[in-house]
Amino acid sequence: MEDKLNSVLEYLDALKHGQDRLEKNQTGFSDRMDTFEGNLNQLAESQNHMRESQSHMQETQDHMQESQNHMQETQDHMTAMQEIMAKNQNRMEEDLDSIGKSQVRLEESQSGLAENQRRTEEKLDNFIIEIRSGFSHVQSRLDENEGIFSLTSNKIHHSEVDIAHLLQKTEIHDFKISNLEKKMEDLSD
Repeated sequence: MEDKLNSVLEYLDALKHGQDRLEKNQTGFSDRMDTFEGNLNQLAESQNHMRESQSHMQETQDHMQESQNHMQETQDHMTAMQEIMAKNQNRMEEDLDSIGKSQVRLEESQSGLAENQRRTEEKLDNFIIEIRSGFSHVQSRLDENEGIFSLTSNKIHHSEVDIAHLLQKTEIHDFKISNLEKKMEDLSD
């Protein structure tokens, strides 16, 4: 009888050690889940920051479009000025020397404007290329984040399955311990 009691006690001891290990594993798992949730929060903050950057880039592009429109209006104004000058040239045939000098100055200004326009167009082309590259980078980062979120979702699902399994095992052990305690009480009576 005493041998049976000792073997039951040893078995109960082994079950308690197993339950202690399960509780330690569950605590470690909870710590890892907390770390994982912190990483998810950091990912969300990073994505918000990228959206803000994208919005800022759109504002910059809109500003550049407004500048280009203003330059077009300036160019149209200059074209109108050239037409006025041509009309004045027809009316002022007596003063050809003066008009010739004015025409040279006007051509130099037009050449400078054309050079400025060429440089502005080149800068605008470079800016558009940079914006497109930036959008491509943002899109690739968003694609990476989508993959990370999918992987994270899978890991959380697997973790929940593992927790459910561990809880089920703990319930089984608790049930067995309770039964053993009842048997010991019955034996001691």
